[in-house]
Amino acid sequence: MISPAVRLTVCRDCCCGNATKHPGVDHDAQLARLREIAGASGAAVTVSDCLDVCEHANVVVVHRRGERPAWFGFVKGDGVLDDLHEWIKNGGPVPDTLELHRISPPARS
Repeated sequence: MISPAVRLTVCRDCCCGNATKHPGVDHDAQLARLREIAGASGAAVTVSDCLDVCEHANVVVVHRRGERPAWFGFVKGDGVLDDLHEWIKNGGPVPDTLELHRISPPARS
């Protein structure tokens, strides 16, 4: 089996995907939309336990073959999902609107 050129890792643990922390976000619908985006783009989705950047919940990491993973935080609304979809579909540099959501991965211990 050939691995996809793009993979999304979606944090869903203590803070990300938490209705108490983010009551205005339909986390199940968001995950379904991320799976749709991935499917339409030939990407894969992995749901992860805590990625250790809870202060930036909700977190999505985009792994594109041959590139360093791109970490995005505060992924809560349709606008950022639209931006992710366009970037994954079209490639190229991260759009400015999506760049606003970029975060640093946790420091390695």
